[in-house]
Amino acid sequence: MLSNSSAKWHLRLCLISLTLMFFVPLLLAHHRNPIPTFYQEWLAAAFSLLALTFLFCPEVRPRIDLPEIALLPISLLGILVLQLFFNRAVNTDRLLLFALYLIWATFLIILGRQLVQSATLGRLSRWLAIALLCSGLLQCLAAALQIGGTPGLPWVAPFNGRPAGNLAQGNSFAVCLWLGIASIIYLRASGWLAWRATLPALITLIFFSLLSGSRAVWLYCPAMLLLAGIAYRRNRLDPLLRRLFRCALVTLLATLLIQLVLSSGLIPLGDFLANTGAARLAQTGGYDPIRLALWQSALRIFAEHPFIGGGIGQFTWQFHQHVLQLMPMHLPGLPEHAHNIFMHLLAEMGLGAVLVLLIFACRWLIVFWRKIWQPCHWWLAACLLLLAIHSNLEYPLWYSFFLGPFALLLGAGSGRSLQLSIQRIATPLLAGALILGGLTLVTLFRDYAVLEETINQGFSAKDRVDFHKKYAERLQKIGKTSLLSPYVYMVAGNLQEDNAEELENKLTLCHHALRFAATRDIVYKCAHIEALAGNHAVALLALRRALAAYPDHAEIVRKNWQKRAVDEPLLADLLKEFPPTPAPKQ
Repeated sequence: MLSNSSAKWHLRLCLISLTLMFFVPLLLAHHRNPIPTFYQEWLAAAFSLLALTFLFCPEVRPRIDLPEIALLPISLLGILVLQLFFNRAVNTDRLLLFALYLIWATFLIILGRQLVQSATLGRLSRWLAIALLCSGLLQCLAAALQIGGTPGLPWVAPFNGRPAGNLAQGNSFAVCLWLGIASIIYLRASGWLAWRATLPALITLIFFSLLSGSRAVWLYCPAMLLLAGIAYRRNRLDPLLRRLFRCALVTLLATLLIQLVLSSGLIPLGDFLANTGAARLAQTGGYDPIRLALWQSALRIFAEHPFIGGGIGQFTWQFHQHVLQLMPMHLPGLPEHAHNIFMHLLAEMGLGAVLVLLIFACRWLIVFWRKIWQPCHWWLAACLLLLAIHSNLEYPLWYSFFLGPFALLLGAGSGRSLQLSIQRIATPLLAGALILGGLTLVTLFRDYAVLEETINQGFSAKDRVDFHKKYAERLQKIGKTSLLSPYVYMVAGNLQEDNAEELENKLTLCHHALRFAATRDIVYKCAHIEALAGNHAVALLALRRALAAYPDHAEIVRKNWQKRAVDEPLLADLLKEFPPTPAPKQ
């Protein structure tokens, strides 16, 4: 605990900053290409840097230690170093950006431990739980406005067919709401919420989570009840844990009841009722061929690169190389992630990364399990469990607004730590890290503004060639100096004209763009450019891969090429071998 008044004020500033990190990024409605979540992630990092200044407090610095769980991101950093030296395919800028994420997560783990020592886990949990609850309720408001049809509001994300709040992604929206539900249960069990406030908020969050269409809801709900039951069984004499278990049981019953009401059609919501998580489970029987294909490809990549993986950020490229092996499956496009953290780490970082994850996660769990649990321990475990479940179905930890809270809570729940004699270098080390982080955020913000303007105005420009020339110098500067240089290749690859001018430069651009983001436009354009360069066999293979990855775009490309084939004999030769569009797998 802190004794100095200035340190206490600094603690309050830190808690406010972390509350904003948990709250504000999830509500930002701005989602535009090439990185739809850039500003959300940027805000999460900015708020966290403000919170990290708490480690400068004179009372805190002498006791800074390294939680054992912080060795997990540090170990992953070691694998990145190996990839830098031994994997020529890895993109250096992508690797450095991922390394910054890991370093940032390490500092947040350290901060989480220090906050528990300075403010207690109960106080920290209360602040963060209130933030998650408010965030969830405001997401519900945004979803209600989306359903109600109120287009054009700048603070509400555009409607994409399913209510998804301002996160604009159904599964992320659902887990955000269930983090809010876990917070309601905790706040009610701790006596901070009355039933008259708890029930309306609980019903609202459950209702919209079911409408999100996320099937994971039916994992979140029983998992939280099971965790509450375990906590209560371990200490039956604690009245707060008894109340917590009852709240979790009420949550399960309310979820079942609301789903029954939705399934009965008593609420006139039209097509939304056919897309609830339960309805989708009934339609598919829990079988998801797309995810199975992703995991199958991840295992293929791992088999080829078992030790240090295929390279960080290379999953899309590696999947593109194996896409023909998945025929005749109808794919929605080329993925950037395996949608399972273990499979993805196997594919991109090899067996060592998964072993490190399992070892440190198990050691953290053993120590945390042995603690005498209070409702705040259940809340922390529930939040981590929800994000862990989500991480094996999607990839939330690749976004800073999920990774930051996850790392902070890992640090807050840590038991083992390494005592390091770093008091003499703590101040310059922290100062250097914060200055580097601040400069990185400023430069990324500046560079991304140019990228976003280029790609969004470029596609709507009447003359793309003139527009591209106008921005070419600015893009080249970013490509040489910024961590966002891979996105420059993606933007330039999307905007380039598929004609015979400057073929050598276009082939080089295709090589870089395909390795980073094999988008629909890029894969077909690059097949065309290879044909114009006289590389018929390469062009044919590229075309077959493009058709397997983006079959829905095949007829549009065929018609366009038929018009141009009259003036381009090399394209006409490729068009003769245009394979049939693969039929959807039954």
